[in-house]
Amino acid sequence: NNAGLIQNTVFQTPGFTFKQTAKDGVQLSPDNYKNQPFLNPSAPNGGMVPGGLTLAAGNRADLLVQAPPTASADPIPFKSGTTILFYVQVTGEPVSLPNGAFPPTWAEMPKFLLDLRKPEPPGDRPNPDSPVKFQWEELRSAPGLNTDGIPPHFKINGKQFEETGPKVDQCMPQDGLQDWVLENYTSRIAHPFHVHINPFQVIQIETPTDLDHSSTYAPTNNFVWQDVIAIPAAQISSDGTKINPGRVIIRQRYPDFHGTFVLHCHILAHEDRGMMQLVRIVPRLLYRRGCE
Repeated sequence: NNAGLIQNTVFQTPGFTFKQTAKDGVQLSPDNYKNQPFLNPSAPNGGMVPGGLTLAAGNRADLLVQAPPTASADPIPFKSGTTILFYVQVTGEPVSLPNGAFPPTWAEMPKFLLDLRKPEPPGDRPNPDSPVKFQWEELRSAPGLNTDGIPPHFKINGKQFEETGPKVDQCMPQDGLQDWVLENYTSRIAHPFHVHINPFQVIQIETPTDLDHSSTYAPTNNFVWQDVIAIPAAQISSDGTKINPGRVIIRQRYPDFHGTFVLHCHILAHEDRGMMQLVRIVPRLLYRRGCE
């Protein structure tokens, strides 16, 4: 049960064929359009475990859809898991498509959307506040009310939003390039990490399979641009003392604007209970370790 996720079964409705063209409003590369990594679990750039497109709260996907060639007698249900999200009724006469239902090739990526290079110090300043840890209170092993009837305290890096007063938690130089590590220390909940202003590229996803092991998605190129990514749920021992966190590595740059905005969990209840941070981009010459 990954709260906030739409399962990939909605994109596997019998009789319908899908092609993804973009993620979170940014087009896929021609190779990713060809391989369809989020719709094809066996593609070289490998999809999410167990494969196929999964949307977290706040994610968007641009899809081309080919309906069945004949009209349907009854409305066709589209399901996420066992939950019916909507119905589609196919009507009318079949349409001839002499050139095929989908483009055989896809548009080249503009240069500003090509893969970001790996950050290299000393020119690229590492983020001193990475990893960004999504947490709840210590020794909790499951969501819901604890034995005292108290719900989780959702935190990032040990505190709720503005718990210690207004504070900029993440500070980066304008025109900077950084890799961030995002970690999830809560069980059974995949937290959708969302940051405003600048999208990022997903470099690696580690999904815990037990307390000691994780499966890894790590493409070597054609990284997908997103502005929301579900950090996989952790595996936690029943007493809460041992944790194998879910982990995501993202790569991002800050090319155009300086100012203050937020990052947060895109599950509204978690954001409202404290899973949010202030982010600030400052002119490069003014950047120090942080924004104090």
